[in-house]
Amino acid sequence: ETGYHHCGGALIHESFVVTAAHCMRKPTTYEFVFGKHNISKGEEGQITRKASSVVKHELYGTNGHEYDIALVKLEKPVKLSKKIQPICIPPY
Repeated sequence: ETGYHHCGGALIHESFVVTAAHCMRKPTTYEFVFGKHNISKGEEGQITRKASSVVKHELYGTNGHEYDIALVKLEKPVKLSKKIQPICIPPY
């Protein structure tokens, strides 16, 4: 209710989000909202989670915004639904 949109991320697993490292300056203060498509109002089925840990690329911050990626572990898994799905990552 009092928050605002800060950054985006992608759900890659029920417990993990990939985002930009520069978005994770204070990771324990942020909430991740899933299943919400209208930022100005709550939606049925939306889920909110906090981060339990964040790993930034080891070279982030050494050369501008290169390596600007972070992996966030959520405090508890997100229940997948019709509105909430991880991104499709093709095999390498």
